[in-house]
Amino acid sequence: MAASIRPAAFRYDPASGPFTADFHALAFPSAWRKIILDLYRLEKRNPDRIKSVPIRRLNETIRAVAPDLLSTAKQATLDDSSPWLYTTSPLEPRILNTLVTAWLADLQRKESMFPHVQAAWAEMDPGALQWKKVTVDLVEQTVSDGGTARPTARLHRLLPDVLAASIEKYGREHPYVDEGVQLNFRRVATDRGAELMSWPAHPHIDEDGTTWWFSAFIKITLQTEPFSDVPRIHLHTGVRRWLHHKPVYFPSGHGVTAYLLTPGPWLTGAPQTARIATASMAYDRSLRQVEWKRGGPNGMLDQLSFARDFPAADQLRKEPGRWFNGENGVTAAVVYHTMMGSHAVGAGFMPRDREPLTEWAAKALAPSVMMLGDATQSRLPGKPQQSSVAARKVSMPRDATAEEKAAVKAAKAQAVQDAAQLRRPMVATVLGADTLNVDLYWQTDAMREELINAAVTDLGLLGQERQAGGTELREWTSPELELRIHLHPLGGLGGPLGNGTVPYGRTDIDAAIADRRAAARDHATKAGTNARLTLIELEKRKAFTPAHCDPKYALRLGFADAGRVSQFVVPARGTDIKTAAHRAQAAWGDGLRQLGMRIVPAHSLGTRLPDGLSQVAFWAVKRRADGPTGKPLFMPIAVMIRPQQDCILGRSPETGDWVPYPQLLLRLAGHGAQDKLSEPAKRSMYGMFVKQVLADLRYEPALILTHAHNSRLDWPGLQDGLMIRDHVQFGDARPEKLSAYGKQLRFARLRTSEGYETTQWWKPKSRGDEPGLAAGLWIPAGASDDNRVFGSTAPKAGPFKSTAVTASRYVPRINAQGAETLDTEVPAWNPANLEITMAGCQDGDDPEAWAMFIHQQRFASDYADALALPLALHLAKRAEDYALPSEEPDVIKLDEDTEATDETADEPEVTVYETLVQYELEFGDDDE
Repeated sequence: MAASIRPAAFRYDPASGPFTADFHALAFPSAWRKIILDLYRLEKRNPDRIKSVPIRRLNETIRAVAPDLLSTAKQATLDDSSPWLYTTSPLEPRILNTLVTAWLADLQRKESMFPHVQAAWAEMDPGALQWKKVTVDLVEQTVSDGGTARPTARLHRLLPDVLAASIEKYGREHPYVDEGVQLNFRRVATDRGAELMSWPAHPHIDEDGTTWWFSAFIKITLQTEPFSDVPRIHLHTGVRRWLHHKPVYFPSGHGVTAYLLTPGPWLTGAPQTARIATASMAYDRSLRQVEWKRGGPNGMLDQLSFARDFPAADQLRKEPGRWFNGENGVTAAVVYHTMMGSHAVGAGFMPRDREPLTEWAAKALAPSVMMLGDATQSRLPGKPQQSSVAARKVSMPRDATAEEKAAVKAAKAQAVQDAAQLRRPMVATVLGADTLNVDLYWQTDAMREELINAAVTDLGLLGQERQAGGTELREWTSPELELRIHLHPLGGLGGPLGNGTVPYGRTDIDAAIADRRAAARDHATKAGTNARLTLIELEKRKAFTPAHCDPKYALRLGFADAGRVSQFVVPARGTDIKTAAHRAQAAWGDGLRQLGMRIVPAHSLGTRLPDGLSQVAFWAVKRRADGPTGKPLFMPIAVMIRPQQDCILGRSPETGDWVPYPQLLLRLAGHGAQDKLSEPAKRSMYGMFVKQVLADLRYEPALILTHAHNSRLDWPGLQDGLMIRDHVQFGDARPEKLSAYGKQLRFARLRTSEGYETTQWWKPKSRGDEPGLAAGLWIPAGASDDNRVFGSTAPKAGPFKSTAVTASRYVPRINAQGAETLDTEVPAWNPANLEITMAGCQDGDDPEAWAMFIHQQRFASDYADALALPLALHLAKRAEDYALPSEEPDVIKLDEDTEATDETADEPEVTVYETLVQYELEFGDDDE
């Protein structure tokens, strides 16, 4: 068992003295704001609702053509004392004026609006843009009432950039070298934190002799931790892969990022830039070709005067390799995305590459910035006593004898039978009946049989089939439960929406969804099977072109109208056949959980926790008006696991009281349009809902689970700077003591790696071993006796169990067979660090014990691997699938700047490892 892990996190060292940096700063002229706001409001449907001018478009162009400028403003509403741009190499006012003029034209693109654009520019004084020299205190901050650091807002851009400059400068004198492989890092324009990327790119030659290219990156962000007055600096490292051999594929509705480099400035008269610029391409339907975002015939890029040719987006799309090594003084590299096909370089870094790269960067940041100490493993018992249900997960020792192997195999088989015998009465209790009817809509014989086998094995019904060889109905019986699987060819229900005519526009898409929804409902109703669960074998989303023709959302709604929960699985074809059995097992398990069946993970805390503990997880279901449904929805929900309740329970403001989990799902699926709510109205709704739930829990022990990224915008009290120990805060009200809502209530907030808010990590070298991975509950270095913040990591999961932790993208290793191997093509696996903050405890509580309980709730015996979130919160998140159309990937797919970790990012619908595996998104311009 590993004693410690090392986070890739840093802090300012006060002993190093003052920490400042000099910049040139530019404020957005106050006199311009009304002029530009009036221009932007012209011909808008609700002009009075527009309170600020979106400066993001201008910032995007700046990153493409003037990457040395750092924007610290998202909206042009700041006062003159709060600069908008910072730089060490100021642009001449005339160049800035050119950028602003192009921006005005972009705000109103119609030709008829050109006179208004000219009039607005005539009112604006070009001389108002003046740079001022400023010295920035890089550790300037306040501390919240809860003891949490609040760095000055501009430092989230400026401090990471100063640190990136230090690493870049250090690298010129001391390049990063790992066993003869040298990487040279350059700063990259980004809108979040700071970033460095290795360039030139590194080559990899596959077995066919084809050369593939990739770069390493270092992302730097400034973060805070609840109840700590010391800000953290997180370093995330990973791999960026490049598209080189074929034309660029554009995923429906998404842009593609290109990295641009030139030896001189982009704009005529501008100073030379050392940074790599970024710009995004997207398909323009009106022009029927690819254009630069903010570019095109009337866009900002088209109106600027370039010192050298900016590559045409459509040409770069057709021949990305042409500019990869330079064309007319311009280098352009297009970021690879998994939807573009396969790539010979795997995603992400393993600890073998992450540790030396992070420690090299640490040398560049010293002495002002130092690494945090190692986190130590909790000494509380990490695992409950092994049960027969968990015994099937026992691993086989490598040196096991034949007798030992047979014994382990027999124990696992017996454990499966024992689990099935327990599960059959549980399912019957949840159903309130002794018969489970399932509709299975199939496409391939292989997946049909895998799903049937998964159901029969899971319920221990092998050899108990009542009617063998049926074509429409298969039946199994046992004393506790009868299983009936009704077989239906999917047929036209699984075809693209539109029935041969591609729908475009909101009206046509809504009509196509309604048609397929009605068809699914009618088919289920006419079948008369009384099914409660529907399993559907449906093609992957990318099989439907355009992607909005994917019928999955319509089918889910239709079967919900017929009173059935639904679970999807991708057909067993081609390479997907290899994972068919695993995917079928996961789909069946998810289906039972949607029916409300629960197997709560056991814990090892004994009397440290109260008996009869309920778990209540809150989640905010959100649908945007400009999202795939075209209908806004905001609905707070709660999911409860109560020991004395056989069924998982759910609740929303509309259900009033607790209802069985499947009823909550069906209610969300049938939810129609909702008036768009203001932000204060959302906060009020969420706060009132939580208060009502807590009032019902006053007299029973309960643990409240919340998710920072999902809820903190609408539940502001979950934000770092507003959290106070043992207090809760709702809406805009003042914080209240948690005990006011009950003496048996505890409250936890969880946070994942989204936005780089939790750290990457590794198990450091020990006794000559290479760096590795470790699972457990972790206590931060220097934690106080009343520490409330912990880290939770899980073992490697599913397809990554055989991935070597000593794998390297660059350096060969000796494998278990004694042969030299290079792991450039192997996807990396790094379990994410789930942050657990025990925000609310009662007198006498041990926060570590409660954190351990939450950690153990990630290990449910009926899942193959650890969950990204504790079970109750995982089920709350999954409920959102019924309100939103979503892609349901069936195998691990790693997007660029992504590596496999143990928690999902934005794939809410899952069938095998996706509920267990996190895609640790490296947020940036690649995530268009």
